[in-house]
Amino acid sequence: MIWNKLFSRIFKCFMLFTWIMLFTLKLHAQDIQTILSNHYKALGAKENWDSIRSAIFVYTDSSLKEMSNTESFGNAFQSKIAIKINKRVGNHIYERFISYSPNDSTNTSSTCYNGRDYWRQKIGGPIESFSDFSARYGKFTRIGQTMLLSRADSIKSLGTKELLKDNQSILCLVLELQIDGTSTYFFINSKTWLVEASRHLSLSEKNPTTYYTNYKLVSGLMFPFQETVKKNDTLVSLIEYRSIKLNIDIPDWIFDSQTTFNTILNSINH
Repeated sequence: MIWNKLFSRIFKCFMLFTWIMLFTLKLHAQDIQTILSNHYKALGAKENWDSIRSAIFVYTDSSLKEMSNTESFGNAFQSKIAIKINKRVGNHIYERFISYSPNDSTNTSSTCYNGRDYWRQKIGGPIESFSDFSARYGKFTRIGQTMLLSRADSIKSLGTKELLKDNQSILCLVLELQIDGTSTYFFINSKTWLVEASRHLSLSEKNPTTYYTNYKLVSGLMFPFQETVKKNDTLVSLIEYRSIKLNIDIPDWIFDSQTTFNTILNSINH
């Protein structure tokens, strides 16, 4: 009787282990199209993402004031209001970015990509053009992180990996996106099919990791309303979205270098 019970327990454990292994292998073997199809379904259908023509993102960015080139970071944070304006024009996605401190009007800066040039300016200062970098920058502009999937030169599945997030281990499918010779890695939750995190350049945990949480529906599409960047478990940046608006009319002069910060801020209801 005792041997029968013992054998029964061993058999159940063996079957459970076998099921887990088969489930893991099944996840690992999924092709790119299946992964992307499930991911887009969770977010609100690929055709809806492809039909996005413009967006305005307003968020609070609390970041470390200084980031050294070593492994260590400071502990002084500064908080800014940031506005990112995107408009699809042909094969380009124009982008105007403005950040400012509510209590310090001099601490305002802007960057812009208009399909031809990439430049930046700090209030009161000259316009700095980076035309040699504009073609590369334009390949990374997007309306939401998911849009990188449709702009990637190639996508490769790297199988499954356990991601530690908020003290929980999450089984994720890892995708490697190649864009202009640079790798970006997506960690897609194997149950919800949402992007849990991303890394740039390398899968190494020493690289900064961006974690995505608090997904909400915006015009039928899922967007994360919080992005947390950590390096070696140290908080580097916290982005919290106040609002996301899609498919609104954005005039071309928004992306003109002669357009002032105040003109832009006054033209949008943020």
